[in-house]
Amino acid sequence: MEEESKGKIFPRLECMVIKDLENLTRFCLGNYIEFPSLKHLEIEQCPQFKAVILTNISTESEGIQPFFNEKVALPSLEEMVISGMDNLKMIWNNQLPQQSLQKLKLMEIKNCDKLLTIFPSNMCERFWQLESLTVTACGSLMEIFDLQRLNFGEKHSKAQLKELCIHGLPKVTHVWKKEPQVMLSFPKLQIVRVSGCKNLENLFPASIARNLFELKELEMVNCGVEEIVSKEDRANAAVRFVFPHVTFLKLSLLQRLRCFYPETHTSEWLVLKKLEVCDCDNVKIFTSKLLATRKLKSINLMYSGTGPLLVEKVFPNLED
Repeated sequence: MEEESKGKIFPRLECMVIKDLENLTRFCLGNYIEFPSLKHLEIEQCPQFKAVILTNISTESEGIQPFFNEKVALPSLEEMVISGMDNLKMIWNNQLPQQSLQKLKLMEIKNCDKLLTIFPSNMCERFWQLESLTVTACGSLMEIFDLQRLNFGEKHSKAQLKELCIHGLPKVTHVWKKEPQVMLSFPKLQIVRVSGCKNLENLFPASIARNLFELKELEMVNCGVEEIVSKEDRANAAVRFVFPHVTFLKLSLLQRLRCFYPETHTSEWLVLKKLEVCDCDNVKIFTSKLLATRKLKSINLMYSGTGPLLVEKVFPNLED
């Protein structure tokens, strides 16, 4: 579409798939376009695709342009899949139209090797309705959620995320960067799978880990974490983590992992049925005596910060 677009186009379009277009650089030229009914957007293997509306065609002067900007409105979009976008560095900026992307529930980002961030701090609020997030093989990505400068109107914000899967992100240091300055929780998060993140320092900030009451499965494989939950900045009394619905916990190929949380704390895994700890040479979870006797009944795990984790009670429903 070379002509200028002003306003709504394809008013009834609900699904758009753009795939295997090696020379495509933009969707159109124009001042503003809106897809009022679009619910599913899929863009795959379009290595030269730079932006929906490209504001500056000159590759030398365009700098880093967001793929979606203030010129593109997607008020009904619920599912978005982006894959094989070799030139994608920024998905969006904070100038998006007010209602755009606020209904997004499923997002998959794969094989975007130049992508630098997913949710910058000035964009996090817009995506609290997101339920499923998958990020795979993005070699330049540094973090998923940047929480450093959040500024909410409400004192307590609850995200709707239910499933988080991240794989093959060698430069990611944080999933949630920095302890948020406001009460932020992911109370509906049920499944977390993380693998191939060699520079990941930890998985959860303590403030988020304390409120994972719906978590059911947690898997970490081949990552660089030293602890699962990061130490809080402010001094605090013993921290308590309760996971009333976790049935499966897998920790594998975590060579640097030392503990669950690096300060005095308790953790309760009330319905855990399957536990896998493999090739975690430095982890301090159980004493060898307890492992040998397999007295795995009725558990509370306590860690004093020195030596092995002290086991007073064990998982009451552990089967494997």
